[in-house]
Amino acid sequence: MRMFFFQLAIIFLSKQMAFSQCYFHNIYKYANVNQSDFSNDIIWIEDGNFMTTGTTVVTSGNAAVFNVKVYQCGDTVWQKIYDYSPVGGEDGNKVLELDDSSLCIIGSHHDTTQGTGEGYVYFIDHNGNFLSSKIVNVGVNERLTDAVAYGNNIVIAGHYHYGPPNGGVFLAKTDNLGNVLWLFKGDSMKYYVYPTVNKTYDGGYFLSGRIEAANTNWFLTKIDSSGAFLWEKIYDKPLYQGFGYAITTRDSGYILVGNTELVSGNYSALMLKTDSNGDTLWTKEYGNPSNNHTFKMIQQLPDGSFIVAGGKREPDLVYYVWLLKLDEHGNVLWERQHTYYPPNFTYNSDNYVEGMTITPQGDIALTGYIIAGPGVPSHTTGNDMFILKVDSCGYLENNNINAQFTFTMDTLNKTIGFTNQSTEYCTALWYFGDSDSTYQKEPVHTYNDTGTYTITLIVRAGNSTDTILRQVVIAFDDTVGVGEVSSIKYQEAKLWVYPNPANEVLNFECQMQNIRIENVRIYDVRGSEKLNVKNGYKSIEINITELTTGLYFWVAQLSDGTIARGKFLKQ
Repeated sequence: MRMFFFQLAIIFLSKQMAFSQCYFHNIYKYANVNQSDFSNDIIWIEDGNFMTTGTTVVTSGNAAVFNVKVYQCGDTVWQKIYDYSPVGGEDGNKVLELDDSSLCIIGSHHDTTQGTGEGYVYFIDHNGNFLSSKIVNVGVNERLTDAVAYGNNIVIAGHYHYGPPNGGVFLAKTDNLGNVLWLFKGDSMKYYVYPTVNKTYDGGYFLSGRIEAANTNWFLTKIDSSGAFLWEKIYDKPLYQGFGYAITTRDSGYILVGNTELVSGNYSALMLKTDSNGDTLWTKEYGNPSNNHTFKMIQQLPDGSFIVAGGKREPDLVYYVWLLKLDEHGNVLWERQHTYYPPNFTYNSDNYVEGMTITPQGDIALTGYIIAGPGVPSHTTGNDMFILKVDSCGYLENNNINAQFTFTMDTLNKTIGFTNQSTEYCTALWYFGDSDSTYQKEPVHTYNDTGTYTITLIVRAGNSTDTILRQVVIAFDDTVGVGEVSSIKYQEAKLWVYPNPANEVLNFECQMQNIRIENVRIYDVRGSEKLNVKNGYKSIEINITELTTGLYFWVAQLSDGTIARGKFLKQ
């Protein structure tokens, strides 16, 4: 029976930075002035970039709306401020992209006539040019805090206050010019604070947040598609509850997140799951009771799991961005923490998340602000607005990433089954050396022809990658076997390879007595052989002018049967 066998040799294993995707953690200052800048929301927009809205303190000392558009790798497209009130007080709390491609900003500013806050909605194009604006006047001292888009219509949540204990929550639906189509107003005897709004699966809406009282409690109010009240639930705990951001879950229930006060005076992060009627199914607390932990927002993924963002105080006194993935029952799958300024007991910096968006590729972008303590390098006054983009596993980078794999052979069907044994990575990309590739974690691959193939596994965690290449020889024979080819690093073989980086030529010199260089093969990062030079001498000079700029791997076979390997950069 004619069979085939594999000879496998590890060619190359290295850690490197990849550039096909990009992740970043940047701060953005209005006109690069040392002043306070805040960001309250971020969205991914249809042109593939990100848009944020927030507040900056302009040189007059008054607050103005601060909008920043950035490319997918973090470079600024433009930044603009919008300062309408002569006494300031403007803030941007929510940004939306409508079906007509306009961008909608909602927030509040100071009304000089009333002497209180007043809600507004305004529209800009993708270049930041002003299109129109509208005052949303539903009471006294109103503040627009959240909104969702429905085609070209906008459903806006907010509160109006007469001072504790009197205030109210409202929900207003407007057209794309800001004209109110309908208005819902809640109980004016309850002091609602910072409500958020989301859509329900039955076409309606719900408000969530907290009610200030003797004990601050979460609330959930359901409203139908025409603005009519359906029901309200209040979730009482003995001590203070903060935030209360909510989403509709795939089972038509709800999830609320925030924090709750502990007897110790610290805060733990809190998640509450309800059914479709708002009745509690379960609650879970997260974090170390000796430190403060908070959930600020949550999104559900198509597989039913959740991405949750918030903050956590660590013993090093830094308040970190805290990012977690939970399963549908609230169990932690992974968690990450990030800070822009490295922990330092000389100065501390607190990182506060205010907005989160998930791109169609699954990457996570977070925005907020940093309260930077004294002594932060290149920083004198004011807070810093930040954007943090990480991969779908929460990685910005990871120096502990490690690529490894094993395989099994089906000689009858000419297939190899791969077991990915890599650690601390997020995604895997395989090249099989026959122009085929896959992002599957553990693929099975069939080779149609005999020959020598280079299998490349690239694993990624944020901007960090690790790569391993193995060479496979597939041949038909009456026997089946696996042979491991001797492989050592070129330093151990006393093989000098220079220069690196190289431009026109790459030199190889063997320093071992009576050992010659039989041949040198050069591969690109996909495992495709680019050069194969036979020699038989102790030194060889290879012309590489035809290679394009980038990273390459070389494999040198010596006359004693040893295989040496390495890499170089072509300039």
